[in-house]
Amino acid sequence: MAILALEAFILLAVSTWLIASFEKKIFHFEQDDMLLLETDGSNVSGSYLDYSYTEAKSVVTPEIALPSGIYYVEVVYNIVGPAYAGMEYTVPREDRELVNGNEFALNPVNERVAYKISVKDGAGVYFRVRQTGDATDGDYIQLLEVNIVRSKLSYLYPIACLIAFILIFDLLLFVFLYEKKWKNSNKIIIPILAIIAFLLGLPLYQPGIVGGIDLPFHMNRIEGICEGLKEGQFPVRIQPGWLNGYGYAVSIFYGDILLYFPAILRLTGFSLEDAMKAYLIAVNFLTIFSAWFSFKKCLWSSASALTAAVLYAGASDRLLRLYNSSQIGAVSAMIFYPVVFAGLYLLFTKEKRNGTERIWLWLLAGFSGLLMTHLLSCLMIGIFTVISCFLLIRRLFKKDVLIEVGKAFGAWLLLNAWFLVPFVQYMTKDFGVTSKLAENAGQSNPYVTLAGYVKDSLTVSDIFSEKGIGYGLTLVFFSALIMIILGGKSQRQKEGCLILCLAVCAGFFSMRGFPIIGLAQMSDVFLKLFRTVQYGNRFLSVAVLFLSCLGGYLILIADDKYKKKLAVLLCGITLLQSMLMFEGYSAGRRILEPVDLGYGLLNIGNGEYVPEGTDLSVLDKTLWYDEAAVQVSEVENRYLVWKAYVRNPGKMEQMISFPVLYYDGYQCLDLTSNKLLKIYAGENNRVSVIIPAEYSGMIQIKFVEYWHWRVAEGISLITFVVIIGYMIKCLRKKKSAM
Repeated sequence: MAILALEAFILLAVSTWLIASFEKKIFHFEQDDMLLLETDGSNVSGSYLDYSYTEAKSVVTPEIALPSGIYYVEVVYNIVGPAYAGMEYTVPREDRELVNGNEFALNPVNERVAYKISVKDGAGVYFRVRQTGDATDGDYIQLLEVNIVRSKLSYLYPIACLIAFILIFDLLLFVFLYEKKWKNSNKIIIPILAIIAFLLGLPLYQPGIVGGIDLPFHMNRIEGICEGLKEGQFPVRIQPGWLNGYGYAVSIFYGDILLYFPAILRLTGFSLEDAMKAYLIAVNFLTIFSAWFSFKKCLWSSASALTAAVLYAGASDRLLRLYNSSQIGAVSAMIFYPVVFAGLYLLFTKEKRNGTERIWLWLLAGFSGLLMTHLLSCLMIGIFTVISCFLLIRRLFKKDVLIEVGKAFGAWLLLNAWFLVPFVQYMTKDFGVTSKLAENAGQSNPYVTLAGYVKDSLTVSDIFSEKGIGYGLTLVFFSALIMIILGGKSQRQKEGCLILCLAVCAGFFSMRGFPIIGLAQMSDVFLKLFRTVQYGNRFLSVAVLFLSCLGGYLILIADDKYKKKLAVLLCGITLLQSMLMFEGYSAGRRILEPVDLGYGLLNIGNGEYVPEGTDLSVLDKTLWYDEAAVQVSEVENRYLVWKAYVRNPGKMEQMISFPVLYYDGYQCLDLTSNKLLKIYAGENNRVSVIIPAEYSGMIQIKFVEYWHWRVAEGISLITFVVIIGYMIKCLRKKKSAM
């Protein structure tokens, strides 16, 4: 308690000092203040620059001295052609000219951009817009206005860092104080797991970020949650920043509860890059500890579970998804694969249960985690759950097993109602994802529809290479085959044989030889299933799960004098291959703010959640209305909330279209009468409002959750509280019985 009191005092004292010493700084520059930066380093007055200028290629603000802190920068501009912008030092710092080492491409459609910068000392800087070497005749840049404001994040960020340091210190202190109560094996295994988790994150401990084609999509998800929270949504349903500020309902279709962690870091001043890195580091730690704890329930041996956890977390397939293609959702879901596996194992091995495992909680936690991270992973694990139940059908139809399944499924529905209710409602509407699923075999050519699945499927050599499961799991596979060939009738060997069969099945699903086209032609169910999964190689992650557990089985049934040697061999091969893989990774460009992601439409992935019929090339930020019939003034916009004073003096209804993508839930409120105006999906699926005849007043466009969504959220919250209370009660009962 004394330590906690001291920490609280330090936190309070530091916070008070930071807040009291904060001084807001505002720097404002208008068009007449701008300068042309000439090639010889001199400045002349001017805010406009085109291709014909030979002595100057940049427009800059006057030099300013920024005290250390975090600043909001808002820029108004007008450009034609390619242009880049950024804050630069007047005198380079640490061989860098750019503040935070970054500049970004300007979007010619928006004419306005806002972002944050972090300054560590009182540096002399200026904002710069420059033409690129790709500029042609007719291209120009014009800098109209720049506002630089010192943000409250200047003190919130160090406070957040101090809180994080205190929490990490308390965790280490807890480990030190309670380490004596652990089993002797755990005293060694837990530090080993922590070290390995740290090593698996080596590509993250460098400036810049390693990532693939999906990285911008997932970084936009983090920023979208952050912006949604700022707007006042909770939980966030429509993320504001996507599609040139039109909004995107990614949170309704894609579970993102774990991403609230990096989003909160963003709110406290962390850069987008650092928030993502912190999340990925946490994913590595959660994956290896989740695997160890879960496999320990199946293998009844901490050492065997350690081997299985290292094989699982260090598998080439997982690391390639993490660092090469940045499949952040799929990698996050792999935290929960072993949890589901442990639940199913306990469910079907009644003779090994002692009545205290609470099997339904394992299944609930596993499948809830999958739903909240990656729906496709939930679907794939669901497929293999059905296969397992079919193979063990005699054990399934027992009273105690069915009771556990019923409790798990019922609790799963209640706990996840807050996500499922909006998801099911939106799945009945016309979006890219729903229109694809609506097609049947007679309406589409399976060879075309499933081309992506076939293209990304694997050959046998791919599966057993560093591009597949890796050499550690390859050794496990062939060792398990030898074990089966040599025979054995022990229960462990029978279980291992079943797990190997499931691994082979998952591997077969990911292979090019899998008869996907034939199955799709047989039934629409298979067509829609494989179209939903999208890529055949996704099933390899399921094979990794089974083979990793199988590696633990090999350690368990091996002769005592070979156990340690085999464990060291498997773990050593896996880690060595990981380290060799990491040598080829070098961090790319810095992605500190959303502007660094660019403004291309590729950031929305395949656009599955865009309403059907939307032309993504026409997403300008203007209001559409008949200027001769309607008067609009006092327009305000904050994220997806729009306010405007509207006057329709005529005898006929009129329409105003706002630059917001229409989704169910948007409302238009008359702020004077507090009545709702009619709203619908207008041209290009923009939010459009019917303005009554002879109407005048202030209106507000805003996304508002349905009442039944709120009821579902309440049910989920109550269920969560009840489950936590039940778990605490079980822990106390277990402790008192010891």
